[in-house]
Amino acid sequence: MKKTVLVIGIIFLLIGASVVSSMNIVETIQSNENNTKDNDIFNKSIMPDSFHDVGIKNITSPKVYIQPGTQSIDVIVENNGTFPEYGLTCYVEIWEYITDPINGSLVYEDNITDIDLEEPVGGTKMLNFKDCTFAYEGIYCLYIDLPLEIDDFPENNHKELVIGVDDTKPYS
Repeated sequence: MKKTVLVIGIIFLLIGASVVSSMNIVETIQSNENNTKDNDIFNKSIMPDSFHDVGIKNITSPKVYIQPGTQSIDVIVENNGTFPEYGLTCYVEIWEYITDPINGSLVYEDNITDIDLEEPVGGTKMLNFKDCTFAYEGIYCLYIDLPLEIDDFPENNHKELVIGVDDTKPYS
């Protein structure tokens, strides 16, 4: 008799724990439905069957630390979506923060037009912009933008690289 009561008690404890756990999950889902930011994150974690998404995969040149001189500006763009993308334009700007450390000064602009990323889901293309001369020692910032009007995930369309230009030899 004691064993039967003990087994029934354990079963009720397990059922009760399961019900409480289920109630917590329902409460969490209901509270997240009222919070649109959490809903956006939740919705984006489930990938649709078809979507548009292009982005900046990598900046191959210049590097983070360079010496004064002329550098190539090379960027790899990628099609992460499930559709081919045609006629894109990629924009590049370089700002120096030497003469105006707060706001910076635009020292370089370029763009490449008619970019076709025909291969979906991982197709890449190397973009070679015109060279830039980093004339002075100091801090520069490279900004890259690959806009796509119908991009479902635009977070990867922009990339920045802070560049330190230094020609001073270390001493101790």
